[in-house]
Parts: sequence; C-alpha cells; structure tokens
Amino acid sequence: MKDIIIVGAGTAGLTAAIYGARAGKSVLLLEKETIGGQISASPRVENYPGIASISGSEFSDNLFEQAMALGVEFQLETVEKITSISPFTVETEDETYQCHQLILATGAHHRPLGIDTESQYVGKGVSYCAVCDGAFFKNQTVCVVGGGSTALQSAELLSNFCPTVHLIHRRDTFRAEDHLIQRIEAIENIVMH
Repeated sequence: MKDIIIVGAGTAGLTAAIYGARAGKSVLLLEKETIGGQISASPRVENYPGIASISGSEFSDNLFEQAMALGVEFQLETVEKITSISPFTVETEDETYQCHQLILATGAHHRPLGIDTESQYVGKGVSYCAVCDGAFFKNQTVCVVGGGSTALQSAELLSNFCPTVHLIHRRDTFRAEDHLIQRIEAIENIVMH
C-alpha cells in the first residue's frame, strides 16, 4: 500500500511526486509513454522561473532524477482501471496497486487537424513533433499549423535546416508569448499565413 500513486510522469506528475516524497510519503509514479510529457519535446523552455533557458528534455530529465533521488518508485505501465473508493485500487496491464491518495496528472495529447486522410500520412510527411521528426525534413519546404508557443517553437527549430517554413494560423494574432512572436517575425525563411 502506497501513500500516494500518481498517474502521469509529465511536469505536473513529477512535481507532485517530488512534493509527496519530500513530505515523507511513499510515492509510486505510473507512466504509459514518455517521462516528462509534452515538454520533453520542446527545444527550448524559457518561461520557467529561475531557469533562463533549458531544453525540454533536460528539464524533464532533471525533474525525474530529482524524484528518483527522493525515493519515488517508478513504473512504465498503462493504467487500465481505477476504483475510486478509499483506499484506491489502480490496475495496470501487469499489476494491481493500492494507495490512500491518488493524483491524476494525465497531461495532454497532440491535436490532429481533423483532415480526412491525415492519419494515413502520419510518419509519411505528417508529424506532431518537430524535435522528434524535424531532421527527416532537412532541405525541404515544410508547413507548421498553429499559433501557440509550441507551433512557433517548432517553426523556429525547422527554420534552421529547412529552406522555407510556412507557419499557418487560423487567427489574425498568435497566442504565443510576445518575445517568441518577435523572434519568429525576424526569421526570414518563415512565411506566415
């Protein structure tokens, strides 16, 4: 029986694990995919207090190492069922765990555009991660769709090795941070639509 089980090892889940362990609680962290969540794919994080600039993967690795050093237990497993009666029972494909407190930090997922044939081209020209797949598009003209910080960071990254990056957004203004917008506007091979 654990004091706390946390489902999700992104920034929120890892932070909760660190705080739980520091409070003297036994903590089990369950994750089905990637340690660090979506931030681990960010080429540069510049809005975290006290850290001027860091890659998302380094940021995630640091959080994970800090949690492990505090005695947090970690399992790479998919949660299949939770019984919401205290004590909580958490079932994965391999094990059944119990805990007094449960934290769900399941994060977010990539948002597809919803184009009819989009899923057929994932891995064949359609990608949701410029950091992961950007090198496959070296010396090619590419498009990035979106107006938030992630889209602009992706366009900036791709502009380093693609001759033209088309940044497509459905609104008149971007939702990204102002300094990021200014940086993107100064890059000559990024064309905004």
